[in-house]
Amino acid sequence: MNGKTLIVGTGRSGTGWCAQALNDAGVKCGHQSVFKHEHTLTGAVPSWGDWDADSSYEAVPVLPKLYPNVNVILVIRHPLQVMRSWLEHGAFTDEMPTRFGQFWQVLQKHHPGVMEQKQPEDRAARYWLEWNVSAARSADAIAPLEQLTPRLLCHLVGTVTTQDTLEPVDAAVADKTGTVGELGWRDVKQPLRGNLRAYAEQWGYK
Repeated sequence: MNGKTLIVGTGRSGTGWCAQALNDAGVKCGHQSVFKHEHTLTGAVPSWGDWDADSSYEAVPVLPKLYPNVNVILVIRHPLQVMRSWLEHGAFTDEMPTRFGQFWQVLQKHHPGVMEQKQPEDRAARYWLEWNVSAARSADAIAPLEQLTPRLLCHLVGTVTTQDTLEPVDAAVADKTGTVGELGWRDVKQPLRGNLRAYAEQWGYK
């Protein structure tokens, strides 16, 4: 592989899985180890250290400022699954400023319309839409998580692996269960629902 690789997404979208797959293939990849919310908020320049790659949803707001030799891969996951996972973790509620302080500050700075929505489901939906649209503008490649294998990911990064499957083992990236029921498109209010579905359908999500 040439240069550095940055894998981005919305969070709850498989960035932890990607970091694990790349490390197993011999690519030293951090998971939110290089790019953090504080870089977006303070303008501080992140240090790559000895990382070859980083897998971090937190890098999305600074993507336009990255130097040209960074290979940016956007991993997209079905919006309803991302929304449910974030809601399971307590995000996008009225308590977000205290529970997710830096994330909330980043949203207020770059995507203020997210928290202007009245319902948590609509906030999560608008976040998925705006975050992915923003990331896509700077992405060198876009891959739906549901179609991603370690072999394909390594091809996009510029390395090789003989591994075809990988089960996530890091509990920190697993979806929680039990507090939020299954979500459907009708849980998102119009006209946001139409915009969300239209973008999602570009990647085969029904």
